[in-house]
Amino acid sequence: MDEGAAGKGVGVSNNDPTKDEQDETTAEQEMGDSRADFSDLVGCWTPDPAFDEIIASQRKIDWAKWE
Repeated sequence: MDEGAAGKGVGVSNNDPTKDEQDETTAEQEMGDSRADFSDLVGCWTPDPAFDEIIASQRKIDWAKWE
């Protein structure tokens, strides 16, 4: 079985570096809150009754079509 250039001849799987990175990321997340703050990119939710009305009209079920 050919393991590719990265792990060839040293008994290391090509997946090991990926697993190591995942383990480090998981450890960082468990140690504290590492969430990114994207509020400057996406802003915040602003209620819009007109939008809500349009969405509600699209969610109506035409029961005659389901018979």
